[in-house]
Amino acid sequence: MTKTVIKFCGITSIDDYKFINDQEDVDFIGLIFTEKSPRCLNVEQAEKISTSYSKQKSVVGVFMDQSKKCIQNIINNVDLDILQFHGQETVDFCRSFDKPFIKTFHSAKWDKDRPKPLLSVNTWRSEVSRKILPLGVDILNDIGALSQSDNATICSDHGTALLIMHSIGLPKEPHLGQKYENVIEEINLFFEEKINLATSVRLKAEQILLDPGIDFAKDRAENLNILKNLREFHKHGRPILVPVSRKTVIGEVLSIDDPCSRDAGTVACSVSSIIRGAAILRVHNVKAASQTVKVIQELIK
Repeated sequence: MTKTVIKFCGITSIDDYKFINDQEDVDFIGLIFTEKSPRCLNVEQAEKISTSYSKQKSVVGVFMDQSKKCIQNIINNVDLDILQFHGQETVDFCRSFDKPFIKTFHSAKWDKDRPKPLLSVNTWRSEVSRKILPLGVDILNDIGALSQSDNATICSDHGTALLIMHSIGLPKEPHLGQKYENVIEEINLFFEEKINLATSVRLKAEQILLDPGIDFAKDRAENLNILKNLREFHKHGRPILVPVSRKTVIGEVLSIDDPCSRDAGTVACSVSSIIRGAAILRVHNVKAASQTVKVIQELIK
């Protein structure tokens, strides 16, 4: 039987820290560093608390949309065993600190009187797709470059849209040495091949979306080339999704390491993509993106 673990979160005093450390049933102690929390600690407070007593529990640092510099400063000064992220941090951002981490996800009940939002799931594992698509998933984003036809077959069986993303090899594998003679031509050949693969297992062409895979096995010049030439992908007759929000290429152009500080660059890329025919934008800052789309639609009427 799986053991239930307990984390006692929100410690703000040395007395609380000592008391919880002595409780046999508690496995983790949480120190909160998110500014919006009434139990937020600064570095000095956390360091004082965590060094006040012989540590017997794993200490978890709780963060939410803070900069890498801020989090690293806390790690350097407070003995944290695990990091817990509650905001819009990407998995790559969470991994960059070289510590075990917990990534939380937020869900909410949707008002039945409002239009139902589309539910998109990212996976390349067919065993995951088989279990989750029957639950009402609208779009399956195959981030593994549709290496096999399994996910296309599963989408066909459940009437789910399939997003085919260009990449090289499987996710989580480095492909930094990838070189393209002509990145636009190679992506178009990829799309043609994968569309044929998907439709060969009864998936309707109308169920297919395309994603050129910004930042996936591509360098800065190649990413910018893709964004400048989005119209070249319309030849396939399928909607183009551009997930450029806060991407590395924006950070490279603007010399900004913190992804959360890349929203202005994201708006610029969103405007460029809309003008060049992007049908869908994947974003972090929904309010800014929504306002951008409304203004652009008025300007290009």
